Amino acid sequence: MRGKQLSITLLTVIFLACSGKPEPVVNDSSLGKPKSDVSVVTAKNNYTCEECVELMDKIVRSSDYDAYFKKNYKMGYSVLINEATKDKVTIQIVIENDVPMGWLELKINEETLNDITNDPEDPKNINGDIQMMRDFRKRCLQCCLD
Repeated sequence: MRGKQLSITLLTVIFLACSGKPEPVVNDSSLGKPKSDVSVVTAKNNYTCEECVELMDKIVRSSDYDAYFKKNYKMGYSVLINEATKDKVTIQIVIENDVPMGWLELKINEETLNDITNDPEDPKNINGDIQMMRDFRKRCLQCCLD
């Protein structure tokens, strides 16, 4: 039952976030592994908001940040798209009960992912999948800005 409630809550938050409201986009994968069999790459030009959330989750989880987090905290986390502009996407990392644990920033044009948790003025570069960042810019940015 908890999984069904989580899915309904997740979809509600996703659609609210993608409709232009300032609500964050949530992808809670802390209860298990993200679906590796879900392919975000499709032949269409733009992804749905749900596909964009999955892609952002994959960007974070395939980066150096994932190994760092798992090594230091030994718990699951969720990825929230907190704010998106044409230049950058601010990502919040939260743990159980929506407790903030960190902040990341995806710079769209520079194709960089940075950890801004300790000091936004002195971000720490995180190695991430450039192709997924490009896909996000090309196919998702409009969804997050609408």
